[in-house]
Amino acid sequence: MPEDEEILLSLVQGQEGEDWASRRVGWVKDEAKVEKACTWQGIECDSKMDVVAIVIPTSDLSATIPSMLGKLTSLKRIDMSKNIFYGTIPTEVAQLPNMEIFNLKQNKLTGTLPPFTSTKLKILDISLNILTGKLPSNIASPESIEQLILKENKLDGTIPQSFTQMTNLGTIDMSANSFSGTIPDDIQNLRLLQFLYLDNNFLMGYIPSTIVRPHTSTAGIGNLLEKIWLHDNLLSGTIPVVLAELDKLVDLYLDGNKLTGTVPSDLCLESLNKDFFQYLDENENRDLCHSISCPANTAALEGVHPCLPCSSPHYNPYLGKTGRCNDLNQRKILNLLYESTNIGEGWNGDDINWHDDEVFICDFTGVTCDENNEVIEIRLRDRGLRGVLPGEIGFLRYLQVLDVSDNELVGFVPSDLRWAPLRHIDVSGNKMKGIVPLTLCSHQGINGNGKNGNFNCEHIACPIGTFSKSGRLIPEEDDFCLPCGPLTPPYLGSTSCSYSIKKGRLRVTGIFGVTIAFVILCIFSAFMVPYCVLRRKRKEEQINGGEGSIAAQFSSNQSQNFIYNSRGVASLPYANGESNGTTGNKSTNSKKPVRKSYHKIPGNMPPPMEPLSMGGTSSTDDAFSIRSGSSKGSRSSRASRGSAASRESNESTDSRRSGAASASSSKDLSYDVSSRDTSVVSKPEPKVLRTNKEDWLDVPKI
Repeated sequence: MPEDEEILLSLVQGQEGEDWASRRVGWVKDEAKVEKACTWQGIECDSKMDVVAIVIPTSDLSATIPSMLGKLTSLKRIDMSKNIFYGTIPTEVAQLPNMEIFNLKQNKLTGTLPPFTSTKLKILDISLNILTGKLPSNIASPESIEQLILKENKLDGTIPQSFTQMTNLGTIDMSANSFSGTIPDDIQNLRLLQFLYLDNNFLMGYIPSTIVRPHTSTAGIGNLLEKIWLHDNLLSGTIPVVLAELDKLVDLYLDGNKLTGTVPSDLCLESLNKDFFQYLDENENRDLCHSISCPANTAALEGVHPCLPCSSPHYNPYLGKTGRCNDLNQRKILNLLYESTNIGEGWNGDDINWHDDEVFICDFTGVTCDENNEVIEIRLRDRGLRGVLPGEIGFLRYLQVLDVSDNELVGFVPSDLRWAPLRHIDVSGNKMKGIVPLTLCSHQGINGNGKNGNFNCEHIACPIGTFSKSGRLIPEEDDFCLPCGPLTPPYLGSTSCSYSIKKGRLRVTGIFGVTIAFVILCIFSAFMVPYCVLRRKRKEEQINGGEGSIAAQFSSNQSQNFIYNSRGVASLPYANGESNGTTGNKSTNSKKPVRKSYHKIPGNMPPPMEPLSMGGTSSTDDAFSIRSGSSKGSRSSRASRGSAASRESNESTDSRRSGAASASSSKDLSYDVSSRDTSVVSKPEPKVLRTNKEDWLDVPKI
């Protein structure tokens, strides 16, 4: 069978593949009936009869992508979109040297995205798959790539700075992923950019004013941007007025962020976001600024017209607030904190009382109030908090101290904390990602930030890739954020260059730890060799009934305060009055004989610094991958983005359009509730803390 035909038939896998091939011309495995691949349905060849294209979209083919396709070095185009391809993208395929169009959108691909090395690649579309991980900085040739479409995957990390060197990019679509970090300032280098879709991610920082290129830029090319979708991120700051200079702009979606100020009047144009409101009644009176974002202290279903005012005690400081206004009731905010961080095994400690509606909030564990019953401190260090830190905490108007260090929190540090009069915050020792919000970095007084004019994000938390003893910068104590090696955990506020499983107190350090582990292994090996020799000798003595036998040892050592341990394991000392029998769920009815052992009880032996336990905890990043304060829903159903941006109209349900048309008749999104917790008049008696005996791991005696 010819080589090209054999390679192409590697796409036919299993019975489903056979059924698929039987419905198409040429795709047969019978060597007697096989024809030249150039005559097959969906295969294109050049004048040399080399295969240059595989075009089989929407054909219900279920298969993995065979690495053998990498041998078709003449391939220029692969379009296998809207099928059921699963597994990873082989490196051999990504390295095809003449690839110009690679389209595998709407499949079930998993794994990470490999770099595509072809210097001719123009279109890369792997949207609507299940790809994970960070983007390679060299994902595509910067000189050739024109459309980069990665929407609706599970990609994370930051936007690589190398993207700003892709000067021929006309479309960037990275919406509905989990990207964090900031929008690169050098985005102005993308002189041909028309469509920018970064919505539904976790991007922070400001909207760079450099997104607008001067009209005097190279080659006389002005501002080509037509659509900017930045909605549903964590962006802060104000809306740059310079955006009004984008004379070709038709879509500007900014709602669902943490933006403040007002919408610049120069952006309040009837032509802007017009397609979103095209189904509204022409006679309806609409504030054109509300077409960009609802003003502060209002909210809307989609963050744009119609905007409804917040009712007391609700408040909203942001533009384009989606959903409801923020409730300022202290109990509701604390309840939300408990619910958002009580995922899994729950908080640690017998004194936790946050779940009890009868407990006065100022008596909550770790909560301190002033004389007016206003919450001023929340200290929940090492309480087993698991989940995300809700931004609503920032609306505790008198909160000065927030300590949630050494927990299992994931997600991001909410920029809403800027609204609280914080003087101390500690988020170290968690699994939080992203960056410290810039609005906190410029906040005067938090952890000494701004002292002597020194504003630094590291006062809040050490950035990813660095560590300090406290997890942040404390210059007075010579505690600086220092860089880690390549094995650094990707978390903010790290207190060491290590991964830590808190439940088992297991720490796997970086290069230094590997060295230590090797040394320990060598020492252990040196010890085990003579030990095995000695053990063999003692075994012979025991068999012969000599002085080294077990019976002889037991007889001679009773006067030396030895205790016989029937379980055959060495333990820490038993507490006074506690028997040395079986504890926990360990069974002594094992059919296998248990070797007996002995241990001596030293007097008044203190417990070790850290308890020992078995096992570990699995990563919780996937379980808690929701946005702080709200669920991360993709609103890819906004108005159709147009064919130039590779957005097909049939992929959009236009639910946002219909939502805007019907929202004018919706009810008020905020509700009146009491802002002061006065319903509980009597305070319960303080609970006596109970101390339980530690359960120590029994380690086999050597």
